[in-house]
Amino acid sequence: MSSRNIATSKETGQGGYVSGSRLSPRRIHVTFGGSIHAELVKLLSLKSSYILLIINAALIPLGTLLVAWSTKLVNSIDEQGNILSTTKPIEMANLWISVGAFVSTAVLAAGILAIMSLTSEFGNMSIQSSLTANPRRGMLMAAKAIAISVLTAFSTLLGVLLAWGVAHIFFLGVTLTPLPNSQRFVPLIIILGAPVASALIAVMALGIAGICRSTVGAVFTFIAFMMIVPQILAVIAQLGNGFHWIGTVTAALPNSLMDGAVGAGIGTSLPTSSSNAFDPNWWQSLLLLAVWSAASYVLGTLFVKHRDIN
Repeated sequence: MSSRNIATSKETGQGGYVSGSRLSPRRIHVTFGGSIHAELVKLLSLKSSYILLIINAALIPLGTLLVAWSTKLVNSIDEQGNILSTTKPIEMANLWISVGAFVSTAVLAAGILAIMSLTSEFGNMSIQSSLTANPRRGMLMAAKAIAISVLTAFSTLLGVLLAWGVAHIFFLGVTLTPLPNSQRFVPLIIILGAPVASALIAVMALGIAGICRSTVGAVFTFIAFMMIVPQILAVIAQLGNGFHWIGTVTAALPNSLMDGAVGAGIGTSLPTSSSNAFDPNWWQSLLLLAVWSAASYVLGTLFVKHRDIN
C-alpha cells in the first residue's frame, strides 16, 4: 500500500469510520424535506393507502347524493303529502349543506390511514429501519403528519369538488334561490374548509396512534371520539335541564367541530337541552379542532420519543 493510500486509510478509517482517538460511524444528514418525501413514498407504495383515500373521496359525493335526494323529495310534497308536479324552489344553502354533509363521516377513512401509517410500522417492526434512517423521532412524526395531511386534504378536496358537481346535476331543473349576502362566503368556506378540517382530523388520529401504538386500540379510540361518545352525550343531553352542560361538551368534540367548520354556519345545530349551550361558528369550530389536533399530536409525539420501540 502506498504512503498516500495509508494516509487516506488513517484519515477515513475502514467501513466508513472517522479517524481519531474514538471511532464513530459516519452520520448521514437527513433533511426534513427528504423525510417528508420518504413518508409520502411509503404511503403511496401501499394499496391500502389508495383504497382508504378513494373511500374518503367517494363517500363525500355519495352523501351529497343522498342529502340532495331527500331535500328534493321534501320539496316535491305538499302539506297533505301529495306529490307536486313541480318541485318547490330550494334555497341554494341546501345545495351547499348537501356538499359538506358527509365530510365528517368520510374522514374516518383518512383517520384510519393516518393511524396505520404509524402503528403498522410498530407492528411489523419496520419502525427500526425508519429510525435507523432518521433517528430523530420528532422529525419522523412531523414528516408523517405533513405527508398524511397533504394526502388527506387532496382526497377531501377532490371529494368536495365531485360533490359540488353531483349536487348541481341533481338539482337541474329546480329553482334555486340565491344565497343571501350574509352567506356569500359559504361556498369558499366549505370548499377550502373541508380539506383543512379533514387534515386536522388526520393529524389528531396520528397522535392517537402514537399514544396507543396498537392499530386496534388506536382505531377504536379514534372512532369512539368521532362517533360513539358524541352520540351517547347527545342522548343524555335530552334527559333534562340538569344536563344542559353536556350540550356544550358535545359541541366541543372533534366530530361536532368538524360539522360546524364544514357547515359554514348554515347546517342544523346539535340537539341540546338548553339554548345557553356553547354553539361555535365555523371559524371557532376550525380553531378548536386545531387545538384538538395539536394536543393529540404533541402527546403522541412525546409517547413515540420516550417509549422503547421493542
